Amino acid sequence: MNLTRRFEKLGREAKQALREYNRISGAVDISSSPSVSFIGIAELVGVLGIIVPQMANIAPVLTPIAAIGLAVIVLFGATFHMMRKEYKQIGVNIVFFVLAVVVAVGRM
Repeated sequence: MNLTRRFEKLGREAKQALREYNRISGAVDISSSPSVSFIGIAELVGVLGIIVPQMANIAPVLTPIAAIGLAVIVLFGATFHMMRKEYKQIGVNIVFFVLAVVVAVGRM
């Protein structure tokens, strides 16, 4: 019970700190928007679309298609980070984009 209260308090403090950061920096909090959920779910489905067809040898032609789709979704994620002025996180998106393109080209 006590541990649950601590986590609840920590969550409230984190949300308050995020609101304060957004107020000071002028950033808009869009982290709860449907676009963030869409990007996250689409990335997970894209990764499964890259791995499963090739691994199961069922329609391996879907692997490069999924890789291209994942590359597009990663670009959406990079755009999201640019909108929030989170430039440090864009490097990760670039790495994932390059990996997705390499898989797409290598499996065509």
